[in-house]
Amino acid sequence: MLSMRYLPPATARIMAVTAAVFVLQQLVHWLSGVPWLDMMGCLFLRTPNGLPWWQVWRIFSYALLHYDFVHLFLNMLGLWLVGASVEEEIGSRLYYAVYAAGIVLGGISAIICAALGLGGAETTTVLMGASAGTMCILFTYIAMNPQNTIYLWMIILLPIKSLYLGIIMVIWQAIGLLLYSASQTSYSAHLGGIIAGFLAALALRNNWDTRLSAYWQQLSKKWKRRHIRVVK
Repeated sequence: MLSMRYLPPATARIMAVTAAVFVLQQLVHWLSGVPWLDMMGCLFLRTPNGLPWWQVWRIFSYALLHYDFVHLFLNMLGLWLVGASVEEEIGSRLYYAVYAAGIVLGGISAIICAALGLGGAETTTVLMGASAGTMCILFTYIAMNPQNTIYLWMIILLPIKSLYLGIIMVIWQAIGLLLYSASQTSYSAHLGGIIAGFLAALALRNNWDTRLSAYWQQLSKKWKRRHIRVVK
């Protein structure tokens, strides 16, 4: 069962920053009288135009913006439910990296699908929200703990293996992308986050992070030996 005892630091900070940006959105609108979408347009991601190469921050910053309180609440609820368990398992440093990977791959996926004409309303709208990052964290948990039981609240508490929940959600998102053209939900970004979560779990299972860290340390030592001389 997913742990909900407390929020470890990375999860808590991500949720706090995202909530603070939402409050800022409301303040911008209240103080200026101008819609916050106009005032903060440099932060969200627009599809299918993507983003100018020099505005690279958009591939991250779109995840900080939310359309309304319900949008924010659902994304943060999902992160709260699974974030603590994943962060306890992989550590805060890797947790930040996995969450960021979900956001980036979600944005890239939305741009590609919009360019291909998939997703209906997605092809002419802006992308915002942390759902790709939340999906990434959820599917990292599912891929690393496929036999764990998750309890879903559906009038009653319904137990389900995390593997089966993952299969249902992938099918749901794929159907949404292909069939629900009028929806404002970015199924393509969700699928990008799901892929990132599976890749993250694969990397962690095979200790790629440890291997990369060791390789980087080797390169760093070689560079220091070649370029740094000790002055006595």
